[in-house]
Amino acid sequence: MLALLADWVFVLHGVFVVLALPSAVLAYLGYYHGKRVLWRLHNLAISIMVTGRAFLGQCPLVALEQALRHRAGERMPYTDSYVVYLIRALTGFAPPAGSVMAMSAVVAVVSVAAVVRHRGSASDQTPVTEPVGVEC
Repeated sequence: MLALLADWVFVLHGVFVVLALPSAVLAYLGYYHGKRVLWRLHNLAISIMVTGRAFLGQCPLVALEQALRHRAGERMPYTDSYVVYLIRALTGFAPPAGSVMAMSAVVAVVSVAAVVRHRGSASDQTPVTEPVGVEC
């Protein structure tokens, strides 16, 4: 059961990697205005990534997958970065050292720029509705 859960974390990690940069760009361009759930989900995911990298030294999804596989008695399918593993598996070559951290930094910076750019915009505020009166 834990091995299956680790496999799902592996898949979730892939989805995150593929969607992180496009989501940051969409956030910067204002796509999430009026879409609070998507805006908050994006910011939560990026915050977890940045915090995990800062405190764990790696993506928290790698740490979670590692813990689940260890408890299931399995070995990790990769020994280095998840992204390096995927790029090597898909293309046959590994990206330069530090490129994964650089990609993570770009996503984080674009996300922070989106928050700063759209802070206090009118669509983030709760609209005031006029009371409905009944005329006699």
